[in-house]
Amino acid sequence: ELFFDRCLQVLGLAFALSVAVTLLAFAIRRSIVRPVAEITDKMGRLAAGDTAITVEGTDAETELAALARALEVFRSNEVERAAAVERERREEALRAERAERIGNLARSFDSRVGRTLVALDTSVGELEGSSRALSTSAEATSLRSSTVAAAAEQAAANVQTAAAATEELFASVSAIRERVTE
Repeated sequence: ELFFDRCLQVLGLAFALSVAVTLLAFAIRRSIVRPVAEITDKMGRLAAGDTAITVEGTDAETELAALARALEVFRSNEVERAAAVERERREEALRAERAERIGNLARSFDSRVGRTLVALDTSVGELEGSSRALSTSAEATSLRSSTVAAAAEQAAANVQTAAAATEELFASVSAIRERVTE
């Protein structure tokens, strides 16, 4: 019976010890394994780009809290990096849009200048033609003016000759009259 009592005591103690170990295992699982698994899951989600995760348990002074704080720093850095990438993407889009507008303005300016140069070239050609016509007209007018001037000089000389002949005729008529009256 003493042996039986000792066996019961050992079994009771073993049972109590196994219950305590089981409770301790559950407590360890609850306090260590589950938080580690949660942090591992959140790290995987963060690595996949999910920045909407919430990191809990950062207030304690334990190793798991230190891991949680580090995970929160990684999450904050990823949020800032994603915002910087988005800002850079928008700025690049604005630069591309600005470059497109400048290109369009340059092409429009080039086209307008080209049309203006064509119009100017046409106008210069017309002006050159008009200038030639005026030059030809001026030469013809100059030639005609020279001819008219020469004719006017000839007419003036003829008038002088006629005037001189008239004077001689008048003198002859006067001389004849004087002789007739004598």
